[in-house]
Amino acid sequence: MQIAILGSRRGMREEVERHIRGCLGENGSIILRHYGVGEPKYNPAPADIAAAFFIVDDGQSLEALKKIVDWGDDLPVAIVSDYKRSFLDNIGLKLKHYLPLPPTGQDVREALRWMGLETYM
Repeated sequence: MQIAILGSRRGMREEVERHIRGCLGENGSIILRHYGVGEPKYNPAPADIAAAFFIVDDGQSLEALKKIVDWGDDLPVAIVSDYKRSFLDNIGLKLKHYLPLPPTGQDVREALRWMGLETYM
């Protein structure tokens, strides 16, 4: 199973990864994949991933988020952002799960439960 971590800044993606690993431990069945907004492999196929954490911290990632929302209702996506949830809702994004930036370990743990991954914790 793969979890995608998407966002503009590598440091923020690594911070989210650190919290995910803190919750899941070294579970060998979970593969974490990083995707940077400006990188060629940015748009992973939803069929390849089981869940995604999307970091929205600048205009470029906000634009990219609009594509991610179109992946469908079956893919659990946790949005990690310093934009207020009400702002994201007001621009027409139907958020599935929201975490404030920077996320805490507890925020990530709750998102993993919401994603149905508690059996891996």
